Amino acid sequence: MNNQRNRPPAPSKAEPGLVGRGFHLLDEDDCPRWQGKVIADLGDGYFLLELAGWFDGEATQQIVMHLSEFALTRGDDGFSTKGRFVFYQTVEAMVDYYQRVLGPRRARRDAVDA
Repeated sequence: MNNQRNRPPAPSKAEPGLVGRGFHLLDEDDCPRWQGKVIADLGDGYFLLELAGWFDGEATQQIVMHLSEFALTRGDDGFSTKGRFVFYQTVEAMVDYYQRVLGPRRARRDAVDA
């Protein structure tokens, strides 16, 4: 198996910052729970995220998160997210990685759980 093919694209050092980047929030099985893009830097470490639907990719809601939440894996307290964020250089790179790797992974897991 080619591990390079199953890894997210490496971030470019030419374009710092999160605004405009696509992301997935992956669960403990590395399957996607959320997808979307970072649409604004609100300052003081807060970012506005736009979540997108799985079927049509259309915006579903906007949420504000602090930078510290992107790096933490938290327990199930009913309010916080559990998982890890993976950021992509562009939304197109996010969609490509979902189609090649995460979508099939999620389908295999869902088939086992059914």
